[in-house]
Amino acid sequence: MNTTIAFTIKDLIIIMACLAGIALLVYLILLLAEVRKTLKTVRTLVEERRVEIDDLLLRAPNIVANVDKVTDVVAKGVDGAYQGAIGIVNKFKGD
Repeated sequence: MNTTIAFTIKDLIIIMACLAGIALLVYLILLLAEVRKTLKTVRTLVEERRVEIDDLLLRAPNIVANVDKVTDVVAKGVDGAYQGAIGIVNKFKGD
């Protein structure tokens, strides 16, 4: 007795889509497991360094204010140097 199994193109496409879906599902499960491990590690690190993190958060506004002051001083210095250079160039152009 001969048994014949026939697949249509539609059947093959459905089978391949199901296999791709299963592969995607496995990938997502592995990805979520990795994310879970990473979050656990981050949570542990934050708990271990809680004091340092809190201290940094308290000092951050002062650090930012100091950076703003330095930036203003540097900007004024650069502007002064630029104006001086333009003045020299203009003197040479005038001759």
